[in-house]
Amino acid sequence: MQALSTILIPIVFYFPPARFGFWLSLPYFLYFALVFIMDIEHRVVLYEVVGAGILISIPMGLYWNGWLKTILGGLTGFGLMFILYYFGVLFNRWMSKRRGEEIEEVALGFGDVNLSGVLGLLLGWPKIAISLFFSVVMGGVFSGLYLLGSVLARRYRPFTAIPYAPFLVIAAVILIYLA
Repeated sequence: MQALSTILIPIVFYFPPARFGFWLSLPYFLYFALVFIMDIEHRVVLYEVVGAGILISIPMGLYWNGWLKTILGGLTGFGLMFILYYFGVLFNRWMSKRRGEEIEEVALGFGDVNLSGVLGLLLGWPKIAISLFFSVVMGGVFSGLYLLGSVLARRYRPFTAIPYAPFLVIAAVILIYLA
């Protein structure tokens, strides 16, 4: 986190999002860096981190989008990912039954669902829907390349977990700069 912060702060200082500037953007980008690294290293997005994200996202979401789009964005982000989460649960149950053994990896973690709600509060409606679409596409492309690489290297293992929060964060950062 310290190394990424050392790189991130000058980048945000010299290239801040036009709408927010450096000082309003910095807490969010540091929060995004924390979530990014935590999910890669530990494959978890803690509830405490989600709570902090809610506290910093609501004021910025209200400033950027107004209260209606902020609330709709939070509900949409959480709701869409909650649906995908339960599809993953059903898929795991089906595959476990089909294989005759329990699959311990989850298709999508609940921390990703909560993070999507936080990002929805920040981005608002309809930007969160666009962000989720691009994160799914990026995650799919990365997963396909990872699968291809592991098959070619003869290290393929079924149901290998890939952290998903980095894709959510990358898509949100792109939208913050473009919107």
